[in-house]
Amino acid sequence: MDGKQIEKSEPVTLAEVRAILSSRREAGDLLYEQSIALDHANKFARLDIEKAHKLVEELVESGVRKDMACKLADLLPQSKEELQMLFPKERFISDEPLIEKIISTIQKYGES
Repeated sequence: MDGKQIEKSEPVTLAEVRAILSSRREAGDLLYEQSIALDHANKFARLDIEKAHKLVEELVESGVRKDMACKLADLLPQSKEELQMLFPKERFISDEPLIEKIISTIQKYGES
């Protein structure tokens, strides 16, 4: 045990991971696992941090849990079918108006 404890746990997007780990890399060396996580975030983060924050906020306001909103901001599903594949057991999948709202919100922030 190295004496470190988790202070808080909160879901974040890949864009946030990229920003956090990039700033830590500039401040000093990253651990091996952190370097791998930063490489992954650089390759797969599809939005910048501002757009990711705004998208997550809008999705949460629509009634999506924050952890799901972060995952949606990372993957940017473009259809109802993709959304259903990501969250097959979730209750909101049967709520057609909510699904349409989620998809239209995601498409606003899609890659530009």
